[in-house]
Amino acid sequence: MNSKAKKRWGILAEVIKSKHTKVETEGTKRSFESYNILKSEMIDRCDEFSWQKISLADASVEVRYLTPKLSLNQLVGFNNTGNVCVWPSEECLAVYIMQNRELFKNKNVLELGGGMTALAGFLLAAVSEPRLVHLTDGNSESVQNLEHIVEKFREGEHICEVDTFELRWDDEEKVQGLRETYDVIMCADCLFFKESSSSLVHSLHTMLKEDGKVIVMAPNREGTFGKFEKLAQKYFSVQVFENYSSEVWKAHESCLGVPEYLPDIHYPKLMVLTKE
Repeated sequence: MNSKAKKRWGILAEVIKSKHTKVETEGTKRSFESYNILKSEMIDRCDEFSWQKISLADASVEVRYLTPKLSLNQLVGFNNTGNVCVWPSEECLAVYIMQNRELFKNKNVLELGGGMTALAGFLLAAVSEPRLVHLTDGNSESVQNLEHIVEKFREGEHICEVDTFELRWDDEEKVQGLRETYDVIMCADCLFFKESSSSLVHSLHTMLKEDGKVIVMAPNREGTFGKFEKLAQKYFSVQVFENYSSEVWKAHESCLGVPEYLPDIHYPKLMVLTKE
């Protein structure tokens, strides 16, 4: 592993250690886990997973959380991080889409890199505003967990069509098979590995319909946000927002000055890409 890769994994280690989970690390746990905007109610649990009811405004969904038991040394590849924890970016993405649900009305929506819960996508589907929602991740274990959540979701009285499948944005054949399928694509904290940024931009442009929008939620994290923005400007009209939700901003401000809170890796900014 080269020095740059080691440095990025060091940053990832800090983020994971900042989550109050059962991830096994050699250091002590840090207390910041989320902005606590979403309401969570435990339904059932066992050693391998738990079912929780997640609520926001008038939407709620039951999701299955895998119990993290990985050491940091067992993390291999960018597509395994979604099995470790739910990132603050996913929480903020959920808040943003629920406060701007008119953007999704009667639309075909894709959540890319949704991890083990794809919280934002499920909450959006629960309000029955989109035409369909496809929930994806590049890790097979995450997708297997999503399949359990989709099965339970379908038991409810929901109008929106929901499905899940494995999707890596560097899989050119699968990406081409989804050419101009989606009106809106959303992703949370998918900018960590700089090496994959170019293929991510290309895949987003390929899968998005004309006049479609991509909603990217991610922290600055060592300048990766800005570098992705420059790449995206070659294909899209780009807008960036730091304060995109009064609720999220208030929660962010309340955390400033807390030693465990590192805005560079915890606070996500919003980037909106429009295909013109």
